[in-house]
Amino acid sequence: MGQGFEEDLEAAADEARRRWFAARAQAVAGARDAYERGRQVYRDAIRTGQNVVARTPQEVRNLGSSVNAGVRGAGNAVSLGLADNAEAASEAVFGMGGKGGFAQRYRNQLALQHAADKQDERDHPFATGAGNVLGTVGAILTADTPAVAGVVARLFPGGARAVGAIQAAKRIGFVPEGLGTMAAVGGGAVGGVAQVANDAAHGRVTSPEDLAGAVGGGALGGERAIRWGPAWGAAAGGAATGLLQGDSPDEVMRDATGSAYAGGALGPFGAQVSNQLPRALKGSLGEGLTFAKSWARGEPIPFRAPMRSAAVAQNFPRSKGMAGAQQRIGLSKSYTVADFATNWGRALEAKFGNSAVLSRAQRLASRELGPFFRPDQWLPRDIGNFSGGWLGPVAAQWVPKADDTP
Repeated sequence: MGQGFEEDLEAAADEARRRWFAARAQAVAGARDAYERGRQVYRDAIRTGQNVVARTPQEVRNLGSSVNAGVRGAGNAVSLGLADNAEAASEAVFGMGGKGGFAQRYRNQLALQHAADKQDERDHPFATGAGNVLGTVGAILTADTPAVAGVVARLFPGGARAVGAIQAAKRIGFVPEGLGTMAAVGGGAVGGVAQVANDAAHGRVTSPEDLAGAVGGGALGGERAIRWGPAWGAAAGGAATGLLQGDSPDEVMRDATGSAYAGGALGPFGAQVSNQLPRALKGSLGEGLTFAKSWARGEPIPFRAPMRSAAVAQNFPRSKGMAGAQQRIGLSKSYTVADFATNWGRALEAKFGNSAVLSRAQRLASRELGPFFRPDQWLPRDIGNFSGGWLGPVAAQWVPKADDTP
């Protein structure tokens, strides 16, 4: 982590704050003059040929208030409900909020912001809900952009150059069966453990409903991440967790947004960490993942087995009692040692990394054994999907609520 990364991160944060304050300023200005906002919407609708009923000043004012409610709803969704807190803090800095110190003025202004939100929900429920949905979708799309991966890449030496290689890498072979089960089981386990840990940290006993929700949401997040990517997978997992735990619709959308932000950052982070591992650790990681996936699809590999040798390649599929790790397979002109021989009579050669290749003996085994010798190459982006899909919903659970005050 060099000074360049810190400067990039600070610049990105400044830009995000600038855009947010601009959006909020627009919403606040509109809220103070809903009539003018309504007139503008009315004029735009007439110009485009839309039929808008706004015959009286009150109807025009209501139209503007509805637009304001949508803008506020979107701002709160994008900011995980912290838009009101930031607005109250900025107003308190400039002396708004009555007498007292900053903390008292902040609490006064925050109460006003919350009251305005509740008023919007009562007066314009459709506009507020639509704003929440649009803000949530926009936040997830933002979390899924390459720009997020680019910022995370600066954490690592040569990370910026590695991003393209990670995304563009092609596999020399892969066994897809069992990947979805493996991702779901891992996500469910992580979600359940995190729920128990979170409750324990807050002095609570985990209820069966909350545990089931965390496990179910984690499983969905893991399974979706390998298909949709870490940001969208995490968003699905976070939303499912909140839904299964009985959260309100607004809270479910907030769970989805927070999970997407976390998954969008943790995905490229996991990919970069695994890409930077030493070669020996990459080999061990690939073997462990292949072993787990084989069990996940119901193709067991004994945990311990003595090394045995098949006489010739043609006999390997019918050889009995040679399943296990590091099995020597005789070939017509050589031999190879497969990482695993399964109880289905297949040999699996685990690989990890963008530049993994098969040795000469392994290529010969592929020709002579055909479907009974399967290369299984894992890529850093697979680890990124696991990281985002498994940990994104977990990170969202640990984020303080928007109503927490200093």
